Amino acid sequence: MTQKRLQRDQAMSPSAYVAEASEWASSLARIERERGHPDPIASVARQTKISRGSVWALIYRPPKRVAADIYFAVGKLYERECARQAERYAVERERAEAKTRIGEALIRAVDPLDCSNSGVVNE
Repeated sequence: MTQKRLQRDQAMSPSAYVAEASEWASSLARIERERGHPDPIASVARQTKISRGSVWALIYRPPKRVAADIYFAVGKLYERECARQAERYAVERERAEAKTRIGEALIRAVDPLDCSNSGVVNE
């Protein structure tokens, strides 16, 4: 599993910014597809307020450089999605009550996967 976070304070090469934005856009499109959106790329574009073509290019044909507004728009949406998923996990975790020893073991096994404290999402 890879772990990604916005790396605003570290110097990165232009290709590293493109790769990171591409991974975020791919993850966001996959999430939208899983939610049942008929056009996940358009959904991501609408949420980030960037063109559909820019999102498509990030996913399928990454450019040599990515504009700062595109990078930060996709990164901001990715962070929001991470926070939303962490919140959903916290709610589900509160509702989960182990009734057997096997259930307790399963819950203990899943708890380390929680990313809400670190701001990192496991993909």
